[in-house]
Amino acid sequence: MRYEGKKIEPGTRITKGAIIDLVVGDGNGPADFKIGNLLGDALETAKFKLMGWNLHLGTIQIPAGMDTTGMEPFVYKQYPLAGDSVRVGDPIDLWIGPKGFVDPEEGGETEGEEPDKNNN
Repeated sequence: MRYEGKKIEPGTRITKGAIIDLVVGDGNGPADFKIGNLLGDALETAKFKLMGWNLHLGTIQIPAGMDTTGMEPFVYKQYPLAGDSVRVGDPIDLWIGPKGFVDPEEGGETEGEEPDKNNN
């Protein structure tokens, strides 16, 4: 069982009336697998993929000051990262912005690019 996206440990106090997620597996025990890449996917596509992988949507982060009203948001960052090992029912956090948005905290580099040592 999970509460607010986190596994409920023995002794955890939960408010009366709180919503608890019951995660049901296939009966074969914990199944670890590598998560796919959601980068560049529209948010609705990413949510559909998560459902198909039996994963939960964790938190959604939007860059400070960005208005997403009326735009189709795209995933520019995910955690856990693509290729990381996850278990059925794990929450996946997504960062969204307009199509082609680059996270300023990442220095504007895309995955696999080497930093420009000459600052060009």
